[in-house]
Amino acid sequence: MTPPPPPDRDLPELELLLGAEAPHLLAAGLGGLDAVGARPTQVRYVPGRSVTVSYRLAPTGPDSPATVVARAGRRLPSGATVVSDNATAVAVWTPRTDPRLPGLRAVLDRAHLERLLTEVGVRDVIQGFRLRSYRPGRRAVIEITTESHRVFIKVVRPDRIAALQTAHVAIADQIRVPRSLGWSPDLGLAVLEAIPGQSLRAAIADGTDRPLPGWAQLAGVLDQLPDLPAARPGLLDRLPTHIGLLTALLPDQAALLDSLGAQINAATPAPVGPAHNDFHSEQILIGEDG
Repeated sequence: MTPPPPPDRDLPELELLLGAEAPHLLAAGLGGLDAVGARPTQVRYVPGRSVTVSYRLAPTGPDSPATVVARAGRRLPSGATVVSDNATAVAVWTPRTDPRLPGLRAVLDRAHLERLLTEVGVRDVIQGFRLRSYRPGRRAVIEITTESHRVFIKVVRPDRIAALQTAHVAIADQIRVPRSLGWSPDLGLAVLEAIPGQSLRAAIADGTDRPLPGWAQLAGVLDQLPDLPAARPGLLDRLPTHIGLLTALLPDQAALLDSLGAQINAATPAPVGPAHNDFHSEQILIGEDG
């Protein structure tokens, strides 16, 4: 089990959200819903500034949430329920009421989802619905299956969907990536086709006899990424944030982290180009033809 972060003097709510009192706070934010047994499953922590914790609940009914989120620190999202004792303030929500992802609320409404799918040409009865990933206030991915279709709906903040749509349209002309079937600038969502194949991770685990791509072939795929407008800071631009987080979590390694950061900053900068910041074995699909 991963140990919790050490206490943060500038963010006392960190201990509260990861401590024994958290279920009581969640219950208050959810109108008295039973949150006993809630356990943290995901923590996003910015030292001295904010902490967002996702909890898993034991559903008590067909409409009760399985996931609830609490956030404390600077810039609490407007529209969320806030629990406060005048000394601390914590925003609480569920995926359905995520204040920064209005598209998620729409997708989790069955009638709205059916209308949305019809608009992109999927008119079959929905047979499967799965929330594949959820990062509170940032993004979510939902898998939908019908008798003859399988699609993914990616939900992000509305101010980020245009860049995502532009990237999918541009890259799909050069590399086999999911094509966008339609998107909503107001809701911040895009409906993406599903690509057949087995993930590279599953192929390795299964011991497939098919030839698997080597590092040079995978790097060659990345080399085909077209130039796009820089929509977000690169990984090196966020180096101070990463060093700060690691130092807070591993204070005994502070000197080593400072040295590492200095060496990276002193390195000769490489030419700026497109990058896939989430390129791992689950993102790479293997088919019969490679």
